[in-house]
Amino acid sequence: MLAPSLTHGALRVTQGRRVVEIRPPVDWDKGHAIAWFFEYALDRKRPAQTRLIYLGDDRTDEDAFQAVNRLGGISVFVGRPTRRTAATYRLKDPHDVCVWLASLNDARRHAEAKLSDL
Repeated sequence: MLAPSLTHGALRVTQGRRVVEIRPPVDWDKGHAIAWFFEYALDRKRPAQTRLIYLGDDRTDEDAFQAVNRLGGISVFVGRPTRRTAATYRLKDPHDVCVWLASLNDARRHAEAKLSDL
């Protein structure tokens, strides 16, 4: 069903570990989408302390890791290291993601409490 579109270049396929992405043949990927969203969709009204965090578990996330790194964010690969990654950090599994996100939330609440004491 997709073969004619793939043959004529109307679609391109990117395969990951447990994913197949079917995309239009344009220079656009997860990294471009993140950069666009961060720069334009937030309308440049974001607070200076806004931190971009991206977690991914597949090679289809590599473009996003690179974009997040360029934007000064935090890129996290989740899973076993089977290859090199552009992600700056790594978490072992989804459980570690939950623990890490909970600790970030606790730190945020603690900082807000400190500020309200001033």
